[in-house]
Amino acid sequence: MVRYWWVNHSKTYRQEIDGGYIWSPKRESNGTRSQFYDNLRIAAPGEPIISYAKGNIIDIGRVSDFSFTAMKPTEFGGTGKNWNPEGWLLPVSWSRVAKPIRIDSLILGLRPLLPEKYSPFDRTGRGAQKAYLTEISKIAFDFVSSSSGFDKMLENDFINETRSDEFVVKEENKLEHDLECDESLSTTERYQLILARKGQGIFRKNVASIESMCRITALKTPTLLIASHIKPWRLCSNSLERLDGNNGLLLAPHADLLFDRGYISFDNDGTPIFSGKISENDLMLLGLKRTPLAPPLAFSPKQIPYLDYHRSCVFLL
Repeated sequence: MVRYWWVNHSKTYRQEIDGGYIWSPKRESNGTRSQFYDNLRIAAPGEPIISYAKGNIIDIGRVSDFSFTAMKPTEFGGTGKNWNPEGWLLPVSWSRVAKPIRIDSLILGLRPLLPEKYSPFDRTGRGAQKAYLTEISKIAFDFVSSSSGFDKMLENDFINETRSDEFVVKEENKLEHDLECDESLSTTERYQLILARKGQGIFRKNVASIESMCRITALKTPTLLIASHIKPWRLCSNSLERLDGNNGLLLAPHADLLFDRGYISFDNDGTPIFSGKISENDLMLLGLKRTPLAPPLAFSPKQIPYLDYHRSCVFLL
């Protein structure tokens, strides 16, 4: 089922439109959950988004990939000093509408079509406090698109696809550069941390001392296995996490890709978990089944915190 979305941009409008994404913290500054933030985890590729900023509808977008955990974009600068730095980044391909549309000209007809709960606007027609990404009905979306003329833009499939791995590589390259410039680390330490990004060096040896085969395919040939971080390399809190063998698995290449993108994870007892975002047909074409080929092997207490992170922040719900 296709969902329709509305995002209230504020101080980071320009950065998000230029960057091809929207980003939010995972929680409010007081630690509470926000449905507006959780919606970034719900939005799926292909779903359209109306962008609203400074009283105008200026851009229309389409989700180009599932969201993933990412630190607050550096281009935000000092904006959002009180935001939690770890959040959700949702890739979106944006396109400018022919002419900005004043919300004042639409609000009387639009307001009755908006949800009572989590509406992007308050009763006065102003952007609701703390509202960010909210789901709207197809009727509301069609009302805006037909009133503005960007329904034809959607029909013409104007959006170029942008995948989340482009953002991940960009983010990891920035972090790798920072590591290379970190004078608090020795040359050897920097080298090993950078090797760990690709599952090589000391990190691979540390993982191999704990794991002996792919937990999805039962493949045991070392040269065919990839040392994959459970908690992603770019999101590790420190050097110890990046080199910790307990933060790694040995996976066959296709299993590594699925694990990295959140299509599979594991219960603590070693049983694989498959996301509903991947179809049975795709699994079949990859030679995989939801029934594991390898017998489940329980994870150690030192591995479990990393798995908890993967299930909550990487796995696609």
